[in-house]
Order: sequence, then structure tokens, then C-alpha cells
Amino acid sequence: MRRTLVLSGALLMLSAPLGIAQPRGDLTLGWSNCRVSGFGADAKTFACNTNSNAPADVHNLIGAFIAAPGVVALYGADMRVDIYQAAGITSWWQHTGPPGGSACRSGSNLSLDFTNVLGAACANEYWTSIPGGPISGHSYTWPDGPASNASLRMVVAVDNGAASAVPPGVETYLFTAQIRNGLTVGAGACGGCNVPACISFNRAEMLQSNGDDFVITESFQQGPAQTPLSNNAVAWQAVTGCDMVTPVQNKTWGSIKALYR
Repeated sequence: MRRTLVLSGALLMLSAPLGIAQPRGDLTLGWSNCRVSGFGADAKTFACNTNSNAPADVHNLIGAFIAAPGVVALYGADMRVDIYQAAGITSWWQHTGPPGGSACRSGSNLSLDFTNVLGAACANEYWTSIPGGPISGHSYTWPDGPASNASLRMVVAVDNGAASAVPPGVETYLFTAQIRNGLTVGAGACGGCNVPACISFNRAEMLQSNGDDFVITESFQQGPAQTPLSNNAVAWQAVTGCDMVTPVQNKTWGSIKALYR
């Protein structure tokens, strides 16, 4: 019950604007491992020739952050990852449908983990170090603004009475997004698996029990002359899918709070 109240409180606080006095850290995103300390890949290719969901075939995105000094009582986070495809989000990336519609790959083809069950090699574990561990929720939106954009939003919280410090300057694990291969081939297959996409971890609102909440934002304007990709962005199939800017929509949690009640 205590952790449920903590998460509810986090959602309410996320509706209010938070000030940023100075940069408080950096976000990282990597395929299969933590981007910095685990040398996670910045690009992933897949032949799109199987529906197998064997552990070796699942595509794992690992999100983390590198804290600046002063993160002393972290108890929650609201995070946003954007998916961009220049010609529009393809059926393969449609994990939820538009309002009143259906999605080609809804259900178990996207799942989230906040306990690092796969053992990604981040320099620091946090959520599982807190007694009782985390509770969490997520929402996938397509389209999110332009038809070329989808977004994954996540919330995670631990008991704020047990919140502790995050060491500065090292990569701390936040989440794993597991993308499975269902409906890639065969009857009812969802097209577009082979179309390049850019995925960027753009924003994280971090909540502390001492009231010193803060926001980490990352700009993303990756062009062909700027490779390799910045540490908060990864490519699917080809880095050319990341040549365009991924816009960040400023939205509140009001429309999706009911998912976590």
C-alpha cells in the first residue's frame, strides 16, 4: 500500500512544472546492454525473418542515467522514449492503436522491466537496492502528434521513506524495454520491420523525497555527418533512420493516470 501511494503521489507531482537550475545528469540508451558501462550498441539490425521470442531473439533496449552530484533521495522517475520513422510509424511498431482503432502488434510484443532481470551491465543498480523494490507502469502512444512519431512513457517508484543516494558520474540502470518478434512473418504479419527507425530517450523527471526534484532533457538533432549517435539515441536497421529531428511533445500524465490506478 505504501508504494502504491508513493506512485500515485509521483503521478500527481508530474503534472506540475519542475524547475531546472542546472544540468543534473545525462540519459543513455543502448541495445542489449547499458550504453556506457556495458558497451551497449547504438544500432540494431534484424533480418525480420522469424516470429521467435526465444531470449536470444528478443530486442532489448536498456535505459540508464549518469547523475550529477546532489541526487541524494531518489524515489521515482517519469521517463519518455520517442520512436521516429520518416514516412510514418509502420505496423510493426504499432503496439497500441489510434483512438478508436486497433494496433497490429498489441499485447505482449512490448514489455517493460525495471528490476534488470536480464543483468544489463550498468555500473550501478538502484531500484532493486531499495527494500520492497519498485512498482511501475507504462503507456505506448501512436500516433503521438505527427504520424511519424510514437512514444513510450514509463513511471517507476520505490518507497520514498527508503529513498537513498545515487552515486554521481556512473551509469545507473533505469529500465529495459523488450521488443518481441510476434507477427513479423506469416499469416497476419505486420509490415515495416525492415524500415529504419530512430529511438531516443529524451526526457526523465526525477523525484526526490527531500523535494529537490529535477528534469533531465536531451536534445536530439542527429544528422548523417554527426555519427556515431549520441548516447541517448539508438537506430533500428540503419543509422540513416536517425537523420531527422525527433520532436518532444510536452504533455501531462492526466490522460493516462487511469492506467495505474
